[in-house]
Amino acid sequence: MQAPRLTAVRGQPAGSSFKEFAMSRPYVPINCEFHDVLETVAVQRRAVPMVIMEDGSEHALRARIVDITAHEGVETMRLEDGRTVRLDAIVSVDGVRRDTFPPTCIIR
Repeated sequence: MQAPRLTAVRGQPAGSSFKEFAMSRPYVPINCEFHDVLETVAVQRRAVPMVIMEDGSEHALRARIVDITAHEGVETMRLEDGRTVRLDAIVSVDGVRRDTFPPTCIIR
């Protein structure tokens, strides 16, 4: 089985270990409501437009989210094409921008 390609990591070569991928920069947890948006898109199994930050630039793509996981403190989504994207590298999914939500979850 081929290792998944890793994306949305500044200067990180494809095929690196997850630990290198995860530790390339500190992970910043995403807002819970935006996480709900990602889960909704994943459950609907729709290919949607996305924008991710990669190597300091925004990259647009159309993809289907097949899994959302956390490993070693880093939340990621796996796309149908095999790419793994850190959730803190997402700019937008299905037209919903991550920066329209507060930076953290407020649980009362």
